[in-house]
Amino acid sequence: ALTDNVRQLNQIAVASDGCWAATLTDVVPMSLLRDIVLPTTGIASCSTVIDAEYLAEAGFDQIILTGRLVDNDALRRLQCVAERSRILAVIDHFRHAELLSQSAQQFGREIHVLLEVDVGRQSTGVRPGPDTSLLATAASRLPGLKVIGVYASAADCCAEREPGDQDEVLASIVTIADHALRSICDVAGAGRESVVSVTSVSRQLLKKTRINCL
Repeated sequence: ALTDNVRQLNQIAVASDGCWAATLTDVVPMSLLRDIVLPTTGIASCSTVIDAEYLAEAGFDQIILTGRLVDNDALRRLQCVAERSRILAVIDHFRHAELLSQSAQQFGREIHVLLEVDVGRQSTGVRPGPDTSLLATAASRLPGLKVIGVYASAADCCAEREPGDQDEVLASIVTIADHALRSICDVAGAGRESVVSVTSVSRQLLKKTRINCL
């Protein structure tokens, strides 16, 4: 069942000219990661540096780190992860960018950055538009960082809705992400990626929307 689910999720993303990053933690047995998930997608997503270490050990080429790293121990551990996997770090504040830049300079590797946009919950993320553009400009000027796009979380929003309403909610969030992406294109030349976190998605919806990584 897990093998079938992994293949179907990846097929949905690829059919829409995108890719799929499984959201994983260190409680998933290593054998399942290496035998089932990795042969399908080399990209993974997690929220803690502990999980990132585990996924790098499993062999994932690219790890999207959605949690914020604000303490020295986590930043040091991130350096070890970055030696094995390419890191895409999600931020929504200039202080996060500063800390990542300092860490990147220490181990001499570039960290790719995604700016999380507020999708209306006002809990995490920066407001799309001028605020996103300002953060992209500031982060792009820091050594060791490369702003490559935006990140939006639709997981909580969709989980609160009935199945029939989830596509509508996701479509509105993708529109917000697209608006934010357009606002950073002039200041971050490499800002072309749209990454959206979901709990479920329909094949028909992805045909109508633009998501680089699901």
